[in-house]
Amino acid sequence: MRVLRINDYMGEPGGAEAYISQISKLLTTRGHPQKIFTISNVQTLIEYTPLPWEEVYPLRPLGVRRLFEDVVGEPGILEHLKKVAQEFRPDLVHLHHFDNMFTPVADFLQSLNVPVVMTAHDAKLFCPLSTLTLPNGDDCEGGILPRCQFTGCNVGRSLPYRIHQINRLMHDVQPHIRAFLAPSLSTTALLDRFGFRPAHRVPSFIREPETLPPLSNAEPRGPPVVGILTRLHFHKGAQTVLEAFVRVQKEIPNARLVIAGRGPYENALKKRAEELHIEGAVEFPGWIEGAAKEEFFHRIHVLAVPSIAYENFPLVSLEAMARCKSVLGSRNGGIPDLVLNDETGRLLPPNDMEAWAQAMLEVLRDPQRLQKWGTAGRKRYEERFRPQNHLEGLLNVYSSVLKQGEAS
Repeated sequence: MRVLRINDYMGEPGGAEAYISQISKLLTTRGHPQKIFTISNVQTLIEYTPLPWEEVYPLRPLGVRRLFEDVVGEPGILEHLKKVAQEFRPDLVHLHHFDNMFTPVADFLQSLNVPVVMTAHDAKLFCPLSTLTLPNGDDCEGGILPRCQFTGCNVGRSLPYRIHQINRLMHDVQPHIRAFLAPSLSTTALLDRFGFRPAHRVPSFIREPETLPPLSNAEPRGPPVVGILTRLHFHKGAQTVLEAFVRVQKEIPNARLVIAGRGPYENALKKRAEELHIEGAVEFPGWIEGAAKEEFFHRIHVLAVPSIAYENFPLVSLEAMARCKSVLGSRNGGIPDLVLNDETGRLLPPNDMEAWAQAMLEVLRDPQRLQKWGTAGRKRYEERFRPQNHLEGLLNVYSSVLKQGEAS
């Protein structure tokens, strides 16, 4: 089958972009030609050229173009999409992100006599900010409505556009969508609850290293190290671990915290480490890939995924499990899909510094527990989250969608 993928990409590289690139390669090797159409901005293209740019429609940055331009949509996008479809002749269209210029994409999908599937890579179908968290820390019931303007959430001037997107999706595009996909149970349940049906859970995967480390790597070595690998945004929760680490470093003086990643909150985290007088025990190596990432996982004793807002399916947890590392994760979103409490790691209340401090102290003082959890995590990864597991699940959905089209 020939699959045309449509994605919007305007910022930092993330799990969705890595997934789109990897699944396209896997399906191509299976004999299913893939085409990726990306709506992006010029600056992003310059900074992140290694990403899968096949067919690109470049936009001016949002600060330059006006909001109503996204609502109306650039007609050139529609014409470009039609040309791609005419040349590539897709059997199926897979819609990924759609944060910008959704109007011409919606017009294209309406005009195309080809079934569509859509993946929810985050919670933006249910929340303008994708956090599903109110400013006071309470969970939000979700739903993109005008009331979002009065919750205290920083939705800004983008809310009317979000409402426009959802309305077009539900009224004009959804009749053509034969399946909605999500990697986690929680997001699949949200899709169903908000009427995005049928909703299928297809757990995601990671690009494996050429050789998975042996199970003996589950035995921690060297000084105790807690690792974080994420985009450094406030809602990713690194500040919770940083604050909690004060107690850890006091009771285990040779303990270290490595916060790897880039993002707008990086400088604030560095400043806070200095204020807490633990800057000598905290490292900020920036964004890491390749050999540097392998060294990160080899060095750490436990990975922390301390998100204080909704997480769909944080792939870094899978990366740790594949490498025999246990995970301390927030008890929200799709993290419990990955981390089994007291079996492959520990689930903790988001933003609870005392709970995180206690958990880090417990595991860093108990190498046998870390080895047991690391081994169990690796086995769970091999049984459920290898690339071939996802590939088979996705192909089953695609085949079902295409059979529906033949029957109709």
